[in-house]
This record gives sequence, structure tokens and C-alpha cells, in this order.
Amino acid sequence: MENFRVVEENGDHFKPHLRFDGNVGYPLSPLMIPYYTETIPVSDAIESSEHVLVSFTKMDYEALTSEEAKLFSQSDIDSISNLKAKHSVYAARKKRMLQVSIPALRVNPSNGRVEKLLDFSFTLVPTGIISRPKLSVRYAVKSVLASGSWKQVRVDKSGVYKISYTELVSMGFANVENISLWGHDGKQLSFWNSDEPIDDLQQIPIWMEKGSDGTFSQGDYILFYANGPVTWELDEGDSIITHKMHDYALHTSYFLTTDIPSPLRIKTVGETSLPHTRISNSYDALHYFEQNDTNLIKSGRQWFDDGFDVFTSKTYSLPFSQPVAGGKAYFRVNAAARSSVSSTFTLRANGTFVGNIPLSSVSLTAQYSYFASLSSKTFEFPYSQGGLNLELVYNKPTPSAKAWLDYITVNARQKLSMQSGQLQFRDMESVGAGRITRFDISNASAGLMVWDISDFFNPQKNLSYTLQGSIAQVKIATHELKEMVAFNPSQAYGVSVVGDVNNQNIHGAGQPNMVIVTHPDYLSQANELAQIHIDNSGLSVVVYTNQQVYNEFSSGNADVSAIRNMMRMFYKRASSDKELPRYLLLFGDGSYNNLSTAPSNTNKVLTYQSVNSTHITGSFVSDDYFGLLDDDEGEANGLLDIGIGRIPCNTVSDANIAIAKIKQYMFGSHGSWHNQLCFIGDDGDGNMHMEDSNELSVFVENNYPRYNVQRIFFDAYPMQTTSQGARYPDVTEAINSRDNEHPAKWFALD
Repeated sequence: MENFRVVEENGDHFKPHLRFDGNVGYPLSPLMIPYYTETIPVSDAIESSEHVLVSFTKMDYEALTSEEAKLFSQSDIDSISNLKAKHSVYAARKKRMLQVSIPALRVNPSNGRVEKLLDFSFTLVPTGIISRPKLSVRYAVKSVLASGSWKQVRVDKSGVYKISYTELVSMGFANVENISLWGHDGKQLSFWNSDEPIDDLQQIPIWMEKGSDGTFSQGDYILFYANGPVTWELDEGDSIITHKMHDYALHTSYFLTTDIPSPLRIKTVGETSLPHTRISNSYDALHYFEQNDTNLIKSGRQWFDDGFDVFTSKTYSLPFSQPVAGGKAYFRVNAAARSSVSSTFTLRANGTFVGNIPLSSVSLTAQYSYFASLSSKTFEFPYSQGGLNLELVYNKPTPSAKAWLDYITVNARQKLSMQSGQLQFRDMESVGAGRITRFDISNASAGLMVWDISDFFNPQKNLSYTLQGSIAQVKIATHELKEMVAFNPSQAYGVSVVGDVNNQNIHGAGQPNMVIVTHPDYLSQANELAQIHIDNSGLSVVVYTNQQVYNEFSSGNADVSAIRNMMRMFYKRASSDKELPRYLLLFGDGSYNNLSTAPSNTNKVLTYQSVNSTHITGSFVSDDYFGLLDDDEGEANGLLDIGIGRIPCNTVSDANIAIAKIKQYMFGSHGSWHNQLCFIGDDGDGNMHMEDSNELSVFVENNYPRYNVQRIFFDAYPMQTTSQGARYPDVTEAINSRDNEHPAKWFALD
């Protein structure tokens, strides 16, 4: 037994706990009840935990000593009695692995006493459940970017865009009538491998306006629909349509070329001859408020606005002015608060009370407690006249309390009427089996175009309609929710031209052993390192800039999953162990802020951040994400399939220093530094870090005697109390001294 720091809702304190030898972890902190975990290879036929039963055939326990028994309260005992063994199935380098975890403690059912596990054995029994079909992803043999002349353009919001003949010529295109558009659907890539990704660039149909002469020339233009960095989804079981802001991109990129034959065009289709079963003259209008200014703990991917503190009230004006009789609006508010007592937000619409959003209290002194509490609530509000304005008020209970808004999502019924801009619409009330809906769009005029954009990559239909006075009547089958846009060509938006795109072909790179993804500033150093490994390590190595990876795997948009999907392509293509990729090196520093391009930000190569942004020990950054490559893996779930490293350089000078050190390690004289390891542990958290560091160093000494181990533990040095807090000048001197000797590895736990 030894002291260990744990976290309780009311703060931090020290609690003795049992330590066991072997593969023991403490997943149920703060209870600190140990679990023993074993990972073993199993048949490839066992693809998930539902395919196998784990039967424990021998489990030997012994009673705790009286001293050990004192460690557990009745509440602890109740918790232990509910613990069960569990198992999961993972894959590592295409081999199935079974992970079995069993509590190292139990409550004896005959006498109610806590006992500790001595040994156990188990057998595996297949369940006979049929495996699900494997995810099949067809990867392009080569990228469309491998040849031809390409230009990159970008948009900042969803809608119909126009590029004129003159603009295409000014970009350098000659055979402009053969122009085609390529890209993705604008959505952020999934963090889960089970969601089949879009591979390479896909062609997106465009409308080509040739005028009366039938020739694409001066005065003519192309039109296309593009998604911006904010997209909308109706999740299964949800009552409202919700928005999703891209975590990594402020714009959405698309690509143009004239060098690919048979470009896709949007065709006009006649309306269905079936009679309509419903008339719709209103729709579900969508809007959101989300301002990502603040990351509360500088970790994780959830961001908030600048907060409610001195000013506790904010107003939000919606672009709605055409409500319908008996209409409703729906508001979803997601917010956070840091307060020592419970608190609330109050939402008002047009001055009328809508509802409160309750937020729990958090400890303001516990270092490892929640920094802020989160709450989300959806409201229904009658809305049938005038505009719509929201007020959100934080009912601040104490001077130190502060709150933040994550987002407000709004759905509101509006009249289906053309105004000054494009009208993008959908109607959840129109959906039903066998339904044919006639959408009556008022305030319409000749020249109006109506497109069905429900399926982004299938040719959007330029729907025929009947114009009855100023009402455009459009009939369409609505057995599923349809997304449509009505506009006049003069209302189309303009694109921003990014520039030329050099030919590239990651898809045609074969099966490299090592992949280096680098920020463009460090391309020279990355190529030098690649050549070193080609010449001296027997590795086949390829080097790509992060933008090159984005071009082929996320339509030119920064996206952390593009790097993962590239490695997954190499992994999935491998037909033997020899072809499996082995290493990924990220050449450039990372940041918790994956969006900012400010010079002070260290965002050189994207980082994976956990969802959690409110709990210091529950939020994390990990490059392991790039190595979770099997079908059922993603986020932080799975076993690593490749080795991953990062050279966290921020300048060219940093990159040069890193290369020089690697060359010294590989080719320099092997002095005493080569087998020296230094373990550092501070005295925080009840000496937990020193204990863990010492445990690791002892393991190395016992199992790898060729290494010389040195320990620098804070408690072995005198502490000086200053106005800035505790200081250990002798520790600093010791670390600097060891650094000058260049030990092979540092291990720091703090």
C-alpha cells in the first residue's frame, strides 16, 4: 500500500490504495479499485466482443489483511460488489486481439468481506453470431491530380456559386467549355473508420449557361452548389436540424480543370406526372450562433464564446421575418458555467420568457475537478408574427461565477417566399411514404432556378416548375427529406481563387514503410531525413506536405482525419505483412488551436484533440489517433497499427537542429550518452509521479541492464519558497547538467 492522489467532487485528497504487480490499472478513479488486464491474440473470425464469451474457470482469492480492509468504506464495498469482468476485441496490424479485464477485488457473497484476486484462468467460447460485412473502400489507383492543369478555389458559406467565362479565362484555362469541378461535399471527415470516407477528389456536376448562341463564350458562366464549412444534419431520433462547424477549416475548397473528358452537367428534368398529395408553402428555416473564441482549458476541441462575466446579457438577431400562422421556433442552447454553486441561463425570445438552462456547480479549488459544467436544452416557442430576436442572460450567483455559450441552433417555420437572396429550404412536415409535395414558392419571377441538392454528388436537378403569377409551383417526391435551393443567377455568390495546384499522386505511391507529413516550411529537412532512412535504415520513405495530403483526402481542406485516412489507405491496401506501413512521422509542432493561423500559434501539423474540453485529466491530445487504422476503430478507441512520432519544430532553425541531432545519434560516436536514461518525477499529486517514475526506472534496470539509469526526483532536493511559489534550483541545475551530456532518452512524469 502507498499514498495515491485521487479526485473527488469536493476536491483533492490523498487516499491509500492497494498496489498489485502486473498489468494493473485504475480505470475507476477516484475509487482506485484495480483491474487486471490481459491482451491475447485470437482468431480473425472473432471480430467483436459479441462473437465470443469469456468463461472464468478458476478464480482464487484471499481475504484482505485487517490493515488493508481499513482502506475501504461501506460505499467502496458497495461499488466493488457491482464490478464485473469485461472483454473487448480490437485489431492490431490486421490481427485480432482480445482484451480481458477483471477486477482485482471482490466482495465475498458469503461473508460480505473484500478479497483480493490471486490468480485466475479463463476459456473462450464462440457465440456463433454471424459477422457483419466488412467495410469495403475502393481506393483510386492514382489521383485525378496526377496530371492536367488544376486551379483551387474556395467558398466561405453554402450556396450556389457563379464563375464567369471571363474569370475562367483569367485563371489560365483555354478549353473552357470542358471545365469540370472536383472536390468533396464540404463536410468534416468522420473520426470513425466505420464511416466510409470519400476517396480522392470526386466530380461535382455544374450548370453551364451558354446563352442563345449555344456556345460557351463571353458573357456566359457556370453555376454550381457548394457546401461551406458549416453544414446541417438531421440526426436519427432528433427533433431539430443541427449545425456542425468544421473543426479545422474556415473555408471549403474545390478544384477546377479542363483536362478531363466528359464533364458532368446539371440537366433540366420535368416534374413528376403523379398528382401531388400535399401543398407546402412554408419551410424549416435554419440559423445558428457560434463564436469559437475560448478554449477553457487549452485542450480538447470544444470551444466557446468570450463569456458572460462583467456583462451577463447578450442579444442575437435572427434573419427571419416571414413567420407563418400558428408557427413555431425551436432553440437548442449549449452552454457552460464555472461557479461554486449551481446557476442558470435564461433565454428570452422577443422579450418573452422561453426557459432556463440549469448548470451544476464545480469546485473552484480542486485542480483535477471539472473546470466548468455543461448543459444543453431544447425549447419550443410559438412564433407567428414579426422578426425574431433572442436574449440570453446568465444569472450570475456569485462574483467569481462565469459562463460561456457554446452555440444556439434555431429552426423556425417561415413562408416559402423569395427575398433578396438565395432561398435554401427543406420541409420536415412534407416527408412521408409515397408523398408527392407541391412546393409553392411565392414572390417568384421568370428566370428562377430550383435545384434539388439532397444528394450532393448526384447531378442536382434543375427542376421544371409552373409559374402561376408570382408563385413557382414545384412538384417532387418527398418520401425522404429533400434539400432544395431556389435562386436567380444574379443572386449567385462568387468564389475566391486560391491558385495553381501542382500535380501530385499520393494514391499512386505504392506501399511505403514510412510516411513523413511535413509543414511546407520544413520540406527540405523532411526530404533530408527521408534520404537518411532510405540509405541507412532500409526503409522505403515518402514525404508529403500536409496540404498535399489534404488535397487528395479532404478536398484541400485542413482536416486531421485526412492524414489518418491516407495512412489507412496504405494499411488497407496491404496484401501481406511486408506491405503494411510501419511508421508515420509528423514534421512540425502542433497546437490545441487547430484553426488559428496567427504567427504565435504552433499549429504546423494538425493535432487530434479529445472531445472533452472541461476536465483537465479527461481532455487530451494524442498522435495515436493517426495509427488507429482498422475498420471498427476511431477517436481514441483501438490498438495502434503503426509507430507514430512528431518532430515539434516551429522554425526552420528548430528543424535543422532536429536533423543534426538525428544524424549525431545515427552516425556520431557512441559515447556514454548512448546508454544513459534519465527519469524525472515531481512531488505533486501525493508523490504519484515520483512513484510511477521510480517504478519505470526499476523495470528498466531489471530488464534492460545495458542502460545506465539516473533519477532526478524533486523530493531529493531542497525546496525554496518564493513569492512565485515553490522552486527547486538544484533540480534545474541537475536537469541542465544531464542535458549537456545528451542522454539517449528523457522520461518526465509531472
